[in-house]
Amino acid sequence: MKKNIELITAALLLGTQTLIGSDFFAFRDGALGRLWQEMRAFLGNDFFPLGGGIGAASRNPSVRDPSVDGLFVPEVEMSEDEQSLIDAIIVSDIPRVIRFLNMDILRYSDLRFREGRTLVMAIMEAAKRGFISRENACLLIGEFGRRYPDMLNDTDHNRRNALEYAIEMDLPDMVEALLHCEGVRVFLYGDNARLFVKIVIRCENLVLIQEAFKRGMEKEQVEKLLRFAQRELDQIKSSISVSNFCVGCLLPKAVPEVEKIRVCFRLIAMLSRWIQREADTKNERELIEAIVMLNIEEVRRLLAVRGLNINYQDQRGYTPLMWAAAMGDLDIVCAVLRRNPDLDVRNGNRGTVFDVAQGNRNKDIINALDQARRGRRTR
Repeated sequence: MKKNIELITAALLLGTQTLIGSDFFAFRDGALGRLWQEMRAFLGNDFFPLGGGIGAASRNPSVRDPSVDGLFVPEVEMSEDEQSLIDAIIVSDIPRVIRFLNMDILRYSDLRFREGRTLVMAIMEAAKRGFISRENACLLIGEFGRRYPDMLNDTDHNRRNALEYAIEMDLPDMVEALLHCEGVRVFLYGDNARLFVKIVIRCENLVLIQEAFKRGMEKEQVEKLLRFAQRELDQIKSSISVSNFCVGCLLPKAVPEVEKIRVCFRLIAMLSRWIQREADTKNERELIEAIVMLNIEEVRRLLAVRGLNINYQDQRGYTPLMWAAAMGDLDIVCAVLRRNPDLDVRNGNRGTVFDVAQGNRNKDIINALDQARRGRRTR
């Protein structure tokens, strides 16, 4: 009975070790260490991944392909801590990498490798060549992007940021991981726009477009994407016969091109709606720009435009009134309040205009907002 309890205890410890990494534990040489070795002998070395840790199943820490080191040769000499970080990345010891990141004492954004590539770019190339699993690479991109967003927008010697690099390397999963990072900037022009459209259609992943919208794209970029999407649709349609198209409508898996045509139509519809929405909200966007520039005359002119949506929200979820409160100009706040905007609209941070005003600690604006609310309650 006692032996069974000991084995169960060791199994629980092994499971925990698998989740957070073997180097977390320091019990291998004691009584628990003997239980650990006994359980491994009982179940077999392959039952739990040697070394443990997230992503350990996709690697063997004792085996290191020497050719991967060439991807991580720095342009300047690294510190011992930085070299330890690179070693942890190469063997996919994700828990150890995260512990280094939590130390917050290393200057990862200054690390540059072959052809000026950033650490994130080097990780993507290692994943492309199979030295690091793609799942682990996406996890690392998310961690670095959350802590060091500027690294995602730093460019290499070819003036590519991390997103452009992932698109050129044809890494759709890493493109999606980058687009989920709030700090990434989207620059889709020329070949990058064409390749991005091809990735979206080939992977049938319209989430990529939705995430790109959230990161803020200029009208020029969206128009280019629309043109490339229309070209792709024409090419796919010309490559499929009428009979195959009919078969594909009944049996989509039999003719993959039919599903790609559907994706093209949905993509074109999304891009067209975005362009139309930008045209429909021109006055609202100009109003926000005038508020940010503190141009009171332009603000008054735009507020007088017929059909203006005073509760329009930009990509951050900010309304004109929120921007006025953020800029701290009482005259502009009062001018916007005369249009009776909704005071309870919430922005992307789930805050109202009162939260924005409280953040600036402008008592005059807070009083104006309170007065506007009281005035509405007495009506």
